Amino acid sequence: MGYGDAEPREKLDANGKSYSPKRWEIVLCLGADPVTGKRQRIKRVVRGTKSDARKARDAIRREYESGLSFESESMGFSEFAREWCKARKTTGALREKTLARDEQTVRLLSGYLGNVKLKDITPQMVERLYDAIREDKRKTGKPYSETTMNRMHGTMRQIMDKAERYDLILRNPCKRVDPPKIEDSDRKSLGRAECVKLLRAIDSEESEMEQGYRAKEQRREEWNAARNAKKGPRGRLYGLGNLGRLEAVRIGLATGMRLGEVHGLKWSDVVLAERGGEWGGVISVSKSLSFSGKLQSPKTKAGNRSINIDAHTAERLSWWKRTQAEMLGKIGREQGPDTFICCNDEGGSGSIPNFERWWREFRTRAGLPGLRYHELRHTQATQLLAAGVDVKTVQNRMGHANASITLDWYAHAQPENDVKAAALMGAIMEEEPPSNVVQIRTA
Repeated sequence: MGYGDAEPREKLDANGKSYSPKRWEIVLCLGADPVTGKRQRIKRVVRGTKSDARKARDAIRREYESGLSFESESMGFSEFAREWCKARKTTGALREKTLARDEQTVRLLSGYLGNVKLKDITPQMVERLYDAIREDKRKTGKPYSETTMNRMHGTMRQIMDKAERYDLILRNPCKRVDPPKIEDSDRKSLGRAECVKLLRAIDSEESEMEQGYRAKEQRREEWNAARNAKKGPRGRLYGLGNLGRLEAVRIGLATGMRLGEVHGLKWSDVVLAERGGEWGGVISVSKSLSFSGKLQSPKTKAGNRSINIDAHTAERLSWWKRTQAEMLGKIGREQGPDTFICCNDEGGSGSIPNFERWWREFRTRAGLPGLRYHELRHTQATQLLAAGVDVKTVQNRMGHANASITLDWYAHAQPENDVKAAALMGAIMEEEPPSNVVQIRTA
């Protein structure tokens, strides 16, 4: 069999002598590409004996006869993973946060796998990859949790699944790797006393900030009057954004809404009313503000919902609406239906990254260090379920697609309820069971 017909040919050095060990070049012709018409050939150099080269040639031939694509010979993991990310982005179906997390994971995996060919990745290599990532992260002092590793495994499996569908690999090696175990969630919910504590901190700081704002404006007026200075609109009003952030905490505690949903609220989404001295209101959820500041629709249809709010929350939102309108007037802006409730110092939409920086300081001042904003959402579901509210109502307030999510993820056991359950069981056992003796009446 001649050269070009896959018969190995020895490669010689510059002096025409054999290498040690010998090197053999094999070439497989796979016919013409049906799309481009170009001839497809695979070249490879094998070290060893001619018999070793023939075995390598036969193995390659079997791979391609099994359906492996010609591109698999040159396609590396890093290149394909980047294409996978790009394709997911162009669909427009995934949220920014998901896409950003995917890109971060792909960068990490590519740093280890680099240009390793897709078809050369084995289950053993995947396991060693995970071990290396765990060890390297441990050395940095910021180890990955097994839940994070599980998410990474999911991304890796999706990439290799697509490679399998494209016939770039014969089998997905990730399917033969045990996925890292998801750890138990460390989600927490506030007790009733902690809810009261947080609400008092919101009210107290809100009052202090309002007093500080009015005192500052009074000094400004006196300074301008003394110097006969011209009064003109300012570009921003410091403190406006922080008051908006306080309202974000108030709304989150009262409704269990997600942080992005709260920041996406405009005054057109809120109906407030006072009847007989009692306040009430309804919040309509239809948009969410992304981490980058983009308004987007909720994740599911169930995310579009209406939520009733309590009297205190409605009264304070009414106060904030009046106060915000006054403050916006100071910077030459008019409050309208499209004004964001949680605005920034310039009256525009608030920033989630800025909120999170502010939140870390506020929660400490409130005496609840370590509290995560999303735990206000857990608190909502937990407290309502513990109080006997039906699951369907709680599901609607949370915006969950089905009730199982509400129960599995957000219903936390209440210690006081467990005490009640123990007492109830004791009472049941203390009751004297009914007699099974049947009295027979005789004539």
